[in-house]
Amino acid sequence: MTAKEYYAKNRDRIRKKQREYRATHPEIMKGQKEASAKNALEYYYKNKERCLACMARYKDKNNELHRIRRSKYPSIYRAQNEARKKLRTPPDVCSVCFSQGVSLERHHPDYDRPLEVVWLCRKCHALIHRKYNYADL
Repeated sequence: MTAKEYYAKNRDRIRKKQREYRATHPEIMKGQKEASAKNALEYYYKNKERCLACMARYKDKNNELHRIRRSKYPSIYRAQNEARKKLRTPPDVCSVCFSQGVSLERHHPDYDRPLEVVWLCRKCHALIHRKYNYADL
């Protein structure tokens, strides 16, 4: 059995153990996070030209993908822009799971009505897009 197959088979159990470990060892997790950020900065400064070239390629590719997506789905972009301009203050809770104190995102059930949005936490928003197969949007 490959590592990938093992992980797929035991995904929930592995994730549960990871959460437990992070909860019981906050000092180690904090140290790892700081070390990771430090290593990333060190790599960047040692390989600055390479990193800048890679970032430029990514930006060019990403701009092209956004241009294609905007032309393919113009109603989505119009709805998002109008909602972004006029609906600035989200409510305090997610409309689905009622989580408080989390960052909320706008979800448009119907792009022809741009100001009718549902405010969702990132987790619920991703679930809705997976459930209704909005993956390519």
